[in-house]
Amino acid sequence: MAIVTKPMALDESIKTTESTSRNIADVLAQELSGIASAITGGSDKANKTDIATVEPTNTASRSYSVGELVYVNGNLYKVITAIASGATFTVGTNIQSTNVSGTVKDALDKIKCGLVSITAAAGVGTNVPVTFDNPYPVGTNYMVQLTQQNTGSNAYVDLALGVISRTNTGFTIQVGSNRSADIAISIAWLAVPARS
Repeated sequence: MAIVTKPMALDESIKTTESTSRNIADVLAQELSGIASAITGGSDKANKTDIATVEPTNTASRSYSVGELVYVNGNLYKVITAIASGATFTVGTNIQSTNVSGTVKDALDKIKCGLVSITAAAGVGTNVPVTFDNPYPVGTNYMVQLTQQNTGSNAYVDLALGVISRTNTGFTIQVGSNRSADIAISIAWLAVPARS
């Protein structure tokens, strides 16, 4: 059974509300599709230039930021320290060897998800802290998608869900007070680093 977002979930990182119902599987599928598209360039076969800049020599033809991929002399590397245009690529100093599957694994490792179950009292706002087992690096900007599913005997209650605080170690979900009866609910959450 899909867990569907109702009503709109406020995402503080983008200062807008999600106005369409989306289930967690759809969000995850979208992220995976974005990863696959980045690797293949949207086609079934990837060219080197779809994955990374190709550098024919050990000299950078442009500046590179940490995390970018680059082919140097036919080998794929990940930039580990910012590189200025004209600088020399040096394994272990400013680049490290990598492969496409390692890059996909790194992307998937950044996706965090979970499920919290609570009983929310009638007419009372509830704050639910969520702590990551494996925190993001300090300063990581990430988005959170919330979905709800009633687990008790009450019919669907329109809950106002939102994220009221966020750190690299987790976030706090605020469950609004707009209900006339106690309700047992599960809230599924998905955290994904914001795209730059």
